[in-house]
Amino acid sequence: MAKKIKFKKFYLNPIYIFLILSIVLIFITSVLYFLKVNTNYKIIDAISKETKIVPVYINNLLTRETFNDVFINSIKNLLSYKYFYYILVSFISIAFLSASGFLDALFKKISFMKSTTITYVLVLISMVSKVFGDFPMVFLIPFAALLYKYNKRNPILGVVTVYASVTFTYGINLIFGIYQYNISEIAYATMNYIEEGSYLSFTSIMFVSIVTILILSFILTYILENLVNKILPKYKEKEEELEIVTKENVIDNKSFLLSIISGFVIFLTFIYCLIPKLPYSGLLLDHNMPKYINKIFSSNSMVIDGFIFYVLLISIVISIIYAVNSKIYKNINEFMNKVFLQFQNFGTVVIMMYFFIMFIRLYEISNIGLFITSFLSNLLDKEGFTSIALIALAIFVIAISGLFLPSYSEKWKVISGVLIPKFNLSSMTAGYATFLYTASDAMLKAISPFFGGFIIYLIFLNIYNTDENPIGIKKSIALLRPIVVIVIIALVAITIFTYILGLPIGPNVKPII
Repeated sequence: MAKKIKFKKFYLNPIYIFLILSIVLIFITSVLYFLKVNTNYKIIDAISKETKIVPVYINNLLTRETFNDVFINSIKNLLSYKYFYYILVSFISIAFLSASGFLDALFKKISFMKSTTITYVLVLISMVSKVFGDFPMVFLIPFAALLYKYNKRNPILGVVTVYASVTFTYGINLIFGIYQYNISEIAYATMNYIEEGSYLSFTSIMFVSIVTILILSFILTYILENLVNKILPKYKEKEEELEIVTKENVIDNKSFLLSIISGFVIFLTFIYCLIPKLPYSGLLLDHNMPKYINKIFSSNSMVIDGFIFYVLLISIVISIIYAVNSKIYKNINEFMNKVFLQFQNFGTVVIMMYFFIMFIRLYEISNIGLFITSFLSNLLDKEGFTSIALIALAIFVIAISGLFLPSYSEKWKVISGVLIPKFNLSSMTAGYATFLYTASDAMLKAISPFFGGFIIYLIFLNIYNTDENPIGIKKSIALLRPIVVIVIIALVAITIFTYILGLPIGPNVKPII
C-alpha cells in the first residue's frame, strides 16, 4: 500500500499576510468600482438641522494617485502614523526603565502580590488608561510582557491582558476620556434636531460605564487566568534574548525612592499645565474653547501629546537617577550602551509596521470600510423594529461594522444620524443609544485586522513568541476567542437588562424617555 503523504503545516509570516490581503483588496475593490456599487448614509447638519444623504462609493485603487500615496510616500506614511509614533516612544521609555534596573526594583516591590491580583490590577489600569487615548495601551503592552516574564510566566499573557482590557471596553471608562468627549460632540447636531437646545453630556453614561468596567474587570481576569493562560505554551527564554529583568538585582531603596519622587514632581508639572488662569499654567490647553472639558480634548489641545511627552520625560529622568545613584554602572556611557541594546527587537516593529501601513492605507483609500458601515446603518432605518428587536439589530449592526471600520468616531458619525432618531421614536434616550454604541463597538474591535492597535498586538506576540513558527492573524485571534464569546454575552446582557429594568445610566439619564 502506498504511504499517505503528510504535508507539513505552513505558517505565513504576518508580512506576507498583509501583502496577500493588499492584492485581494485591490482585486475586490476594482470589481466593485467597475460595477459602480454604491450606498449612502444620513447625517444631520449642525447649522440647518436638515437631514442630508451622503453617497458612498468604492474607490478604484489602480490609479496613479493611489500608487503615489501608498508606495512612493510609504516612508512618510510610516513616520506620520500615530501608532508608529506611540510604539517608538514606548520603546524608548521601556528601554531606559529596564536598562537602569528601575523595572527590576519595581517588579520586586510588587512581587508579594498573587498572580491573579497582578492580572486584575493590570486589567483595571489598562481600562482606566484610555482617558488619554490609545498611547497608554501601546506603553502598557511591553511593560506587561516584562512584568509577566519577571514572574516566570509567559509574556504573551501580559500582551493579551493589556490588549484585551483596552479593546473590549474601548469607549467605556470609569471616568471621562477622549472617547466620551468625541461621541458627545459628534451627537450634538442630531440631539439638537430632535429637541432644540438638548445636549448629550460626556457624563451621560457614567453610572452604567462604571458598573460595566467593574463587571468586565472580574470577567476578564478570570478568563485570562483560567482559559487563555491554559492554552499558552510554557515560556522558554531565547538563548540570544537579553536579560532585561532579573531577580538577582538588589534594590537600592534610596535610589528607588528618589526616582519615584522625581517622577512625581515632573507629573505635577503636567497637572499644572492643565490648570488655567495661573502664572504660566494651562500651556497644554486650548484657550479658545469656552468650557474646560473642551479646552482639554478639543482638536487644538496639546493635552494628549503633552501626556505622551511627559511619560517619556518621566521614564528617562527616573531611569537616569536610579542608574546613577544605585551605581549599577561604572559610568553613564555604560548605561547608555545597555539602553541601545534594548532596541534589538525594534527592527521587527519597523518592518511589520511598514507593510501593515501600506495595507491600511490601501484599505482607507478604497472606502470599503465606510461602504460596509453605511450599508449596515441603513438596516436600522427599516420599519417594524422597536424595543428589544431594535436593540438587538443595533448591536448586530454596530458590532459587525466594528470589524470593517474600527474608527470609533468615524463610525459614530455614520450611525448616530440613524440610531439616535430611531431610538427616540421608540422612546429610548440618546444616552442609552450612546451606551449601546460603545458596548457594541467594543465587541469585535479586538479581532479586526484593520484596527491600528491590532498591529501593536501582533508585533509583541511575535517578539515574545518562542515557537519557530510566526504568529499570524489566525493564531493571534485564536488567543482572543475565549474572551470574545464571554465578553459579548456579558455586554449584551448588561445592555438589555439596563433597558428592561430602566436603571439610571448617568446623572438624570435613563434608558427610556
